Amino acid sequence: MNQTKEQRKCVHCLTITSDWNWDHVFPEAWYPDTTPLNLEKWQVPSCFNCNSEYGKLEYDLMIRVGLCLDPSDPRSFGIPQKAIRAISPQYGKGARDKAARLAKRKEILNSAFRGQNVPDHGIYPGFGNKWNLPIESLIPVDIPAESIRRLNEKIIRGIFLLEDHPCSTGDLNYLS
Repeated sequence: MNQTKEQRKCVHCLTITSDWNWDHVFPEAWYPDTTPLNLEKWQVPSCFNCNSEYGKLEYDLMIRVGLCLDPSDPRSFGIPQKAIRAISPQYGKGARDKAARLAKRKEILNSAFRGQNVPDHGIYPGFGNKWNLPIESLIPVDIPAESIRRLNEKIIRGIFLLEDHPCSTGDLNYLS
């Protein structure tokens, strides 16, 4: 018996497809370890291509932002550790994974600023030199503004969909 998956509209590209899955409105990996287990993590329908594309963007931002967070702050607990593991080859599951982690580490370090090259502008609020370290010891991570813009659009798109169609994500049949 051939069972076909129902068609849904991708919240991102608006393509109607039977090849879809659920995309978390707020990136699931970004929830700190202190997040209550019963917190609802909103999901919206997404085609596999869009979900994959946003997944890569969210992963890159999680690493970059995670490297800038205080690991002892309960509001970010676990996220800086995830970011460090993501760029540490020793946590790789195989040769390819280790190489990918090393490449990501090099990419981030190559785009980072150092010492006197740290700009005095363009620093996201709350991400400045909170520890009053000497400027020579700072290595600010570049967080691309375009990536932040795209993530904001994705989150807003998901919230608007859920607001326009208030129901549990499992019942979101707005186009079936």
